[in-house]
Amino acid sequence: MGNAAVLGFSGLSLARGFKKRSWPGLDSRDYAIVQGADSAAALLIGGRVVAAAAEERFDGVKHSSSFPVGASQFALETGGIKASQIDLVAHSFSF
Repeated sequence: MGNAAVLGFSGLSLARGFKKRSWPGLDSRDYAIVQGADSAAALLIGGRVVAAAAEERFDGVKHSSSFPVGASQFALETGGIKASQIDLVAHSFSF
């Protein structure tokens, strides 16, 4: 994939609610420890990072877990490409 355009993103908007429903009774601080906070997007072209941003810069919510629409748009605009030119979309998740 020599000059491939890869859009990577992180964030799981429903992770905290899922944890509360699945494990009720935890200390309130434990619900903050989730895979999915701090949504972000990054664009790599040809293996080089050309843009990266946290969603909180665009939605104004500290530690935003919203889908990173603003961050993704920023990455594409900064990289000078359209969504149709993305070769691969990757999501960071490890459980």
